Amino acid sequence: MSRMIKQISFLLVMTLMLSTCASPADAGPRGKRNKLPVWAQNGEHAQYPQGVFWTGLGTGEDMTTAADKARAAVAAQLRVQVKSVVTSTESEFMGADGDYYHSAFESKVESLVDESIQGIEIVESQQVGKAYYAFAVLNKSTYLGGLETELRGYTDRLTKLFEEAESMLDKGDIFPAIENLNDAIDLAPEVYPRQNFYNALSDFNFVLPANLQGAALLSYVRSVLSNIEMTLLEGNKQTAPPGQRLAKPIVVRVTLNRSGGKVAIAKIPLWANYDSGDRAGKVNTDVDGQASFMVSAVPGERPTEGSVKIALNLGRMPEIMGPELRNLEQVVKYTIAGDVAGFAVVIKSSTGKRLAKVEAAVEETVIKAGFRIDPASKMLIKGSVATPVIRKIELGGSPTYQAETTLRLEVFDNTTDTNKGSLEVSKKTVNKDSKRASTQALDQVGGAVKRKALTEMLADALAQ
Repeated sequence: MSRMIKQISFLLVMTLMLSTCASPADAGPRGKRNKLPVWAQNGEHAQYPQGVFWTGLGTGEDMTTAADKARAAVAAQLRVQVKSVVTSTESEFMGADGDYYHSAFESKVESLVDESIQGIEIVESQQVGKAYYAFAVLNKSTYLGGLETELRGYTDRLTKLFEEAESMLDKGDIFPAIENLNDAIDLAPEVYPRQNFYNALSDFNFVLPANLQGAALLSYVRSVLSNIEMTLLEGNKQTAPPGQRLAKPIVVRVTLNRSGGKVAIAKIPLWANYDSGDRAGKVNTDVDGQASFMVSAVPGERPTEGSVKIALNLGRMPEIMGPELRNLEQVVKYTIAGDVAGFAVVIKSSTGKRLAKVEAAVEETVIKAGFRIDPASKMLIKGSVATPVIRKIELGGSPTYQAETTLRLEVFDNTTDTNKGSLEVSKKTVNKDSKRASTQALDQVGGAVKRKALTEMLADALAQ
């Protein structure tokens, strides 16, 4: 009996010793930390089935790192599922449009994934030994529901923009209509990634109405612009003496072919240019879509004829309109006939020295303007060139000099010693040598005289 008691006592002592020597991590609540949970072993969680949730498992040396990795694992699944967004969408666009949308879509897909991370929840986290584990989920139904709400909101905005544009076009309000359509096109980088994102993740496809899709909107804008016409109403094939105003104005009308009729387009900016490239005028169309230009008989390549081109001032129009309207123009021709007046030309420096190169350049412009050079003429073009102003500038890291001079031309009737008109031009030249810069400015200032300005000044002088 004594022996049995000793054995029992020995067993009790050993049990107590083993219990005392056990690691605290194996006992009580803390002991659970060393037991790897099922969700950390296989990346699945019974409460969050993968048919309902996107799930992700993350591990790290601290809980923050583990949670970030878990969220990233969910986001990575989204990226894989929508990897075809850019490719499938950009195929609808051609040329530069495709390049633009490719970049825009790619950027938007990334931002959508980043946005989705904000909705990912960490539902489980646990430390096991020195490692930390986190389990992240994103509810598919909730996420897709939010995307669908956004898509319907975009669809409503696109519909409103399109319908308002249609109403504006019916009234000829081309600019606000194109702006609306352009705004609709700019929404494509917002709509398409979300739509493809949604369709890649959902069992049901969300499809924009055909007329609101990006490629259709681009096509529609081009169709609208291709139906804009410019018609010449009057002013063609007139005859006038050199430099004189044409008797009738040049009148054009800009309209939009719409629903079988022509709708006048108001406030279209137009400009008129002579053959020489000089500007003849700038006008906006009125409420009837008409614009009128008074022009002079400025010679073109031949002294007996000339022309004026009326075109759209694309610099004052939305960029999207340029490619389709670049060639929308009317060319108006006129004949130059009558007595050709002669002018004498004398141009001097501020010291009274005659400047042969400047005189030659001005005489050439006088001839191009349809007049002739006659040293004995009573009509004198008298010019004076100011002493060049020299400025030292830094260009390319070395000292450089800029010279600027001014040429003032006046028309005198020698029989009455009366001033009949004047104009002033300036010329700047740059050279590393200040004297050469000054000489170049003096030699080249005659070429700064524009044919149109000189033609009209001489014509006005003759008309007085």
